[in-house]
Amino acid sequence: VVASDIPPHVEHFAEAVELFRSADAESLVEAIAAVLEDSARAEARRAAGPEVARRFRWTDSAQAHLALWRRVAA
Repeated sequence: VVASDIPPHVEHFAEAVELFRSADAESLVEAIAAVLEDSARAEARRAAGPEVARRFRWTDSAQAHLALWRRVAA
């Protein structure tokens, strides 16, 4: 995965994605080239993916959203 370096991506996914400078086309090109040309780098990112994914659960997300909407409605 290639993703922009916006704060949520950096905070939550940095070890599993190839980041590029947001709104910088050349940086995007470099990031894509990095994962296409450097198989070890791409594999390291791919291997980190399942560990990153385990940190997120739909039930946790749903509960957080429900709590937020309850506070807003109160």
